[in-house]
Amino acid sequence: MFELDKTVPPVFVDVSGGRRRRLRWLAYAIGLAVLVALLVVWLSQLVGTVRPDPVAPCTPAASAAHQPTAPAGRCTGR
Repeated sequence: MFELDKTVPPVFVDVSGGRRRRLRWLAYAIGLAVLVALLVVWLSQLVGTVRPDPVAPCTPAASAAHQPTAPAGRCTGR
């Protein structure tokens, strides 16, 4: 059925080694990108939680007096 002694010539042979070099550098680049991403995650956990500045609660009288000058996103008395 199949002859095992018969040698089959390779379909693709890269004699210069350029393909291997490109694949090796691609693997190094992907490894470096993963390493940098893990380093960023590790440093973000090491630094701790960053909390925003506390905002004073709005009272209806105070927000009505300052309604025209209230910045966007702040309490407007609604």
